[in-house]
Amino acid sequence: MRVCLDATYGFAGTTVMMTTLAPSEPLLSEAAARLAYEERETINAAQLLKYVLYGFPGIDRGARDEFFCMLLLNNARDMAVYGERTMVTVDIKLCVLRSLFFEALFRTDLSEDFPSRAHPRHAGTPFKMIFADAKMNFNHFVTVHEEAAIEAKYLFGFTARSATVFCKDAHMDVDGVNTFVYHDETVRRSNIGVILWRCTSDPKHMDRPDLDVFARMDPFELGVLPSSSPGPDDAPYAVRRA
Repeated sequence: MRVCLDATYGFAGTTVMMTTLAPSEPLLSEAAARLAYEERETINAAQLLKYVLYGFPGIDRGARDEFFCMLLLNNARDMAVYGERTMVTVDIKLCVLRSLFFEALFRTDLSEDFPSRAHPRHAGTPFKMIFADAKMNFNHFVTVHEEAAIEAKYLFGFTARSATVFCKDAHMDVDGVNTFVYHDETVRRSNIGVILWRCTSDPKHMDRPDLDVFARMDPFELGVLPSSSPGPDDAPYAVRRA
Protein backbone atom coordinates (compact mmCIF):
# COMPACT_ATOMS: atom_id res chain seq x y z
CA MET A 1 0.00 0.00 0.00
CA ARG A 2 1.24 3.47 -0.88
CA VAL A 3 0.00 6.98 -0.10
CA CYS A 4 -0.21 9.53 -2.91
CA LEU A 5 1.40 12.84 -1.95
CA ASP A 6 1.03 14.64 -5.25
CA ALA A 7 -0.44 14.09 -8.72
CA THR A 8 0.23 16.51 -11.58
CA TYR A 9 -0.02 16.41 -15.36
CA GLY A 10 3.22 15.73 -17.16
CA PHE A 11 4.42 16.59 -20.66
CA ALA A 12 1.70 18.09 -22.89
CA GLY A 13 -0.89 17.13 -20.32
CA THR A 14 -0.98 13.54 -21.56
CA THR A 15 0.44 11.77 -18.52
CA VAL A 16 -0.01 12.05 -14.80
CA MET A 17 3.06 12.29 -12.57
CA MET A 18 2.50 10.87 -9.11
CA THR A 19 4.63 11.11 -5.98
CA THR A 20 3.90 8.34 -3.50
CA LEU A 21 5.37 6.88 -0.35
CA ALA A 22 4.90 3.75 1.70
CA PRO A 23 3.45 4.58 5.13
CA SER A 24 4.48 2.86 8.33
CA GLU A 25 1.86 0.13 8.65
CA PRO A 26 3.30 -2.69 10.80
CA LEU A 27 0.03 -4.65 11.03
CA LEU A 28 -0.61 -4.64 7.28
CA SER A 29 3.06 -5.42 6.65
CA GLU A 30 2.93 -8.44 8.95
CA ALA A 31 -0.27 -9.67 7.33
CA ALA A 32 1.28 -9.37 3.87
CA ALA A 33 4.46 -11.11 5.04
CA ARG A 34 2.49 -14.04 6.43
CA LEU A 35 0.43 -14.50 3.28
CA ALA A 36 3.51 -14.31 1.06
CA TYR A 37 5.45 -16.75 3.25
CA GLU A 38 2.67 -19.32 3.24
CA GLU A 39 2.63 -19.13 -0.58
CA ARG A 40 6.42 -19.04 -0.95
CA GLU A 41 6.43 -22.22 -3.04
CA THR A 42 4.32 -20.53 -5.72
CA ILE A 43 5.30 -16.86 -5.30
CA ASN A 44 8.76 -15.73 -6.38
CA ALA A 45 9.12 -12.37 -4.66
CA ALA A 46 12.27 -11.41 -6.58
CA GLN A 47 10.62 -12.10 -9.94
CA LEU A 48 7.53 -10.13 -8.92
CA LEU A 49 9.64 -7.19 -7.81
CA LYS A 50 11.61 -7.26 -11.06
CA TYR A 51 8.36 -7.35 -13.03
CA VAL A 52 7.01 -4.29 -11.20
CA LEU A 53 10.23 -2.28 -11.43
CA TYR A 54 11.03 -3.08 -15.06
CA GLY A 55 7.62 -3.90 -16.47
CA PHE A 56 6.01 -0.48 -16.11
CA PRO A 57 7.27 2.84 -17.52
CA GLY A 58 8.05 5.65 -15.14
CA ILE A 59 8.71 3.51 -12.06
CA ASP A 60 11.58 4.82 -9.92
CA ARG A 61 13.86 1.80 -9.58
CA GLY A 62 16.27 3.55 -7.24
CA ALA A 63 19.91 4.36 -7.88
CA ARG A 64 21.43 1.56 -5.80
CA ASP A 65 19.16 -1.44 -6.40
CA GLU A 66 17.93 -0.75 -2.91
CA PHE A 67 14.58 -2.45 -3.41
CA PHE A 68 16.28 -5.79 -4.01
CA CYS A 69 18.43 -5.21 -0.93
CA MET A 70 15.30 -4.51 1.11
CA LEU A 71 13.75 -7.68 -0.26
CA LEU A 72 16.78 -9.72 0.85
CA LEU A 73 16.51 -8.28 4.35
CA ASN A 74 12.78 -8.91 4.52
CA ASN A 75 13.17 -12.47 3.25
CA ALA A 76 15.84 -13.16 5.88
CA ARG A 77 13.59 -11.73 8.57
CA ASP A 78 10.67 -13.90 7.44
CA MET A 79 12.85 -17.01 7.40
CA ALA A 80 14.15 -16.26 10.90
CA VAL A 81 10.64 -15.62 12.26
CA TYR A 82 8.57 -18.27 10.47
CA GLY A 83 11.17 -20.99 9.94
CA GLU A 84 9.95 -24.03 8.03
CA ARG A 85 6.28 -23.63 8.95
CA THR A 86 3.76 -24.28 6.21
CA MET A 87 1.08 -22.34 8.08
CA VAL A 88 1.77 -19.21 10.13
CA THR A 89 -0.19 -19.18 13.40
CA VAL A 90 -1.25 -16.16 15.44
CA ASP A 91 0.85 -17.13 18.45
CA ILE A 92 4.18 -16.95 16.63
CA LYS A 93 6.82 -14.80 18.32
CA LEU A 94 7.94 -11.94 16.08
CA CYS A 95 10.98 -10.86 18.09
CA VAL A 96 13.77 -13.26 17.08
CA LEU A 97 17.39 -13.75 17.96
CA ARG A 98 19.66 -11.48 16.00
CA SER A 99 21.92 -14.46 15.25
CA LEU A 100 19.06 -16.27 13.48
CA PHE A 101 18.46 -13.24 11.27
CA PHE A 102 22.10 -13.09 10.17
CA GLU A 103 22.21 -16.82 9.58
CA ALA A 104 19.14 -16.53 7.35
CA LEU A 105 20.58 -13.49 5.56
CA PHE A 106 24.02 -14.91 4.78
CA ARG A 107 22.95 -18.58 4.66
CA THR A 108 25.82 -19.50 6.95
CA ASP A 109 26.46 -19.66 10.68
CA LEU A 110 28.49 -16.61 11.74
CA SER A 111 28.20 -17.25 15.46
CA GLU A 112 31.80 -18.42 15.80
CA ASP A 113 33.21 -15.40 13.94
CA PHE A 114 34.87 -12.52 15.76
CA PRO A 115 34.04 -8.80 15.47
CA SER A 116 36.53 -6.69 13.52
CA ARG A 117 36.42 -4.22 16.40
CA ALA A 118 35.10 -4.79 19.89
CA HIS A 119 34.89 -3.24 23.32
CA PRO A 120 37.93 -4.25 25.43
CA ARG A 121 35.77 -6.49 27.61
CA HIS A 122 34.69 -8.41 24.48
CA ALA A 123 38.16 -8.85 22.99
CA GLY A 124 38.56 -12.38 21.63
CA THR A 125 34.88 -13.16 22.16
CA PRO A 126 32.81 -14.59 19.26
CA PHE A 127 29.52 -13.11 18.09
CA LYS A 128 27.44 -15.88 19.69
CA MET A 129 28.57 -14.77 23.14
CA ILE A 130 28.59 -11.00 22.60
CA PHE A 131 25.10 -11.01 21.08
CA ALA A 132 23.72 -14.06 22.89
CA ASP A 133 20.57 -12.24 24.04
CA ALA A 134 20.24 -9.71 21.22
CA LYS A 135 16.84 -9.77 19.50
CA MET A 136 15.27 -7.84 16.67
CA ASN A 137 12.02 -7.38 14.81
CA PHE A 138 11.07 -5.48 11.66
CA ASN A 139 8.61 -6.08 8.86
CA HIS A 140 8.75 -2.94 6.70
CA PHE A 141 10.90 0.02 5.71
CA VAL A 142 10.41 3.72 6.27
CA THR A 143 12.23 6.11 3.94
CA VAL A 144 13.72 9.19 5.58
CA HIS A 145 14.98 12.29 3.79
CA GLU A 146 16.72 14.07 6.67
CA GLU A 147 20.01 12.91 8.19
CA ALA A 148 18.76 13.77 11.67
CA ALA A 149 16.09 11.06 11.37
CA ILE A 150 18.69 8.33 11.94
CA GLU A 151 19.76 9.69 15.32
CA ALA A 152 19.32 7.21 18.15
CA LYS A 153 16.66 9.31 19.86
CA TYR A 154 14.42 8.88 16.80
CA LEU A 155 15.33 5.25 16.13
CA PHE A 156 13.39 4.28 19.26
CA GLY A 157 10.18 5.24 17.47
CA PHE A 158 11.04 3.19 14.40
CA THR A 159 11.91 0.23 16.62
CA ALA A 160 8.53 0.43 18.35
CA ARG A 161 6.81 0.29 14.94
CA SER A 162 8.86 -2.69 13.71
CA ALA A 163 10.39 -0.48 11.03
CA THR A 164 13.80 -0.37 9.38
CA VAL A 165 15.08 3.01 8.21
CA PHE A 166 16.12 3.56 4.61
CA CYS A 167 18.05 6.75 3.82
CA LYS A 168 16.87 8.32 0.58
CA ASP A 169 19.92 10.56 0.26
CA ALA A 170 22.44 8.54 -1.75
CA HIS A 171 25.26 10.80 -0.55
CA MET A 172 25.04 9.61 3.04
CA ASP A 173 27.56 7.01 4.17
CA VAL A 174 24.85 4.56 5.22
CA ASP A 175 21.81 3.42 3.26
CA GLY A 176 19.86 1.84 6.07
CA VAL A 177 19.65 1.28 9.80
CA ASN A 178 18.23 -1.74 11.57
CA THR A 179 17.86 -1.74 15.33
CA PHE A 180 17.89 -4.51 17.90
CA VAL A 181 17.60 -4.86 21.65
CA TYR A 182 20.73 -6.11 23.35
CA HIS A 183 20.00 -7.50 26.83
CA ASP A 184 16.25 -8.16 26.89
CA GLU A 185 13.14 -7.15 24.94
CA THR A 186 12.72 -3.73 26.56
CA VAL A 187 13.39 -0.72 24.32
CA ARG A 188 15.49 1.70 26.36
CA ARG A 189 18.62 3.82 25.99
CA SER A 190 21.00 1.27 27.49
CA ASN A 191 19.53 -1.62 25.53
CA ILE A 192 19.56 -0.44 21.92
CA GLY A 193 21.90 -1.60 19.18
CA VAL A 194 22.15 -0.62 15.52
CA ILE A 195 23.05 -2.39 12.29
CA LEU A 196 24.31 0.03 9.64
CA TRP A 197 24.30 -1.20 6.05
CA ARG A 198 24.97 -0.07 2.52
CA CYS A 199 23.78 -1.36 -0.83
CA THR A 200 25.06 -0.71 -4.32
CA SER A 201 24.64 -1.91 -7.89
CA ASP A 202 28.27 -1.07 -8.71
CA PRO A 203 29.91 -4.36 -9.82
CA LYS A 204 33.30 -3.31 -8.45
CA HIS A 205 31.97 -3.85 -4.93
CA MET A 206 31.97 -7.59 -4.38
CA ASP A 207 32.00 -9.67 -1.19
CA ARG A 208 35.34 -8.32 0.03
CA PRO A 209 34.96 -5.55 2.63
CA ASP A 210 36.02 -2.05 1.61
CA LEU A 211 37.80 -0.71 4.68
CA ASP A 212 37.43 2.92 3.54
CA VAL A 213 33.66 2.51 3.26
CA PHE A 214 33.63 0.69 6.59
CA ALA A 215 35.48 3.56 8.27
CA ARG A 216 33.03 6.15 6.90
CA MET A 217 30.15 4.23 8.45
CA ASP A 218 31.16 5.50 11.87
CA PRO A 219 27.93 5.84 13.90
CA PHE A 220 29.37 8.71 15.94
CA GLU A 221 30.59 10.70 12.94
CA LEU A 222 27.26 10.15 11.20
CA GLY A 223 25.34 11.36 14.23
CA VAL A 224 23.51 8.05 14.67
CA LEU A 225 24.89 7.77 18.19
CA PRO A 226 25.63 10.67 20.54
CA SER A 227 29.28 11.66 20.69
CA SER A 228 29.11 12.23 24.44
CA SER A 229 30.14 9.40 26.71
CA PRO A 230 27.33 7.32 28.24
CA GLY A 231 26.42 7.99 31.82
CA PRO A 232 27.30 5.67 34.70
CA ASP A 233 23.96 3.88 34.41
CA ASP A 234 24.11 3.48 30.63
CA ALA A 235 25.69 0.64 28.73
CA PRO A 236 27.45 1.45 25.44
CA TYR A 237 25.58 0.93 22.20
CA ALA A 238 26.12 -2.27 20.26
CA VAL A 239 26.92 -1.60 16.60
CA ARG A 240 27.37 -3.73 13.51
CA ARG A 241 28.32 -2.43 10.08
CA ALA A 242 27.62 -4.39 6.89
